[in-house]
Amino acid sequence: MYGNEKWTAEGYGYNTALGKLASTTGNVYGIYDTCGGGWEKVAAFLDNGNQDFDQNGNSKSEKYFENVAETYYKLKTEYEKYWDIYEVSDDEKQNKKILVNGTEKTQNDLYSVAASTEEDEQKRYELSIETWNKLEKKKGIGMNEVAGSWSYRTVVGTDKKQMGFKTDPDSEDVNYGLAWNEDRILIGCSWMCFVSRGRWK
Repeated sequence: MYGNEKWTAEGYGYNTALGKLASTTGNVYGIYDTCGGGWEKVAAFLDNGNQDFDQNGNSKSEKYFENVAETYYKLKTEYEKYWDIYEVSDDEKQNKKILVNGTEKTQNDLYSVAASTEEDEQKRYELSIETWNKLEKKKGIGMNEVAGSWSYRTVVGTDKKQMGFKTDPDSEDVNYGLAWNEDRILIGCSWMCFVSRGRWK
């Protein structure tokens, strides 16, 4: 879409001249929506106990997931054959990270703008890189195969008063891991049980 033009099936449908450009082959026989456009959730469930399935997976939590601990949800056994389940780090799965001073932080605490120390930053990065390394061991979701880098959610800016995504823990700037066609790769934040891939236009 360009400018304020309104989407219509006649102008932008999959079988129109413009719509075919969204296909991998440039015609109606290709695969559509492989990259670009809006944010998309990759079809792989991250086993991190996240409770926000309705927002991320557009499902009813109680139908597909069971609450096995106070803050941990797990995919029900009868649905495991339909979903690819991807492991995350033990710390993420247990929803806690122990800091050097012995303080225990949940992911909600750690992914908060109030958690702005260097150690908080390092722990967010550690959680994310462990998840990325585990994702790399299991192919098929169009992440590691197409991505050159990834980004994780953390405190950004010199004033450290906002959350954003970045690739480098030593940087203060917002930046994104990239895949084909400049898609952005987001992992590592407490509200994601699915990896996000896409970009803003």
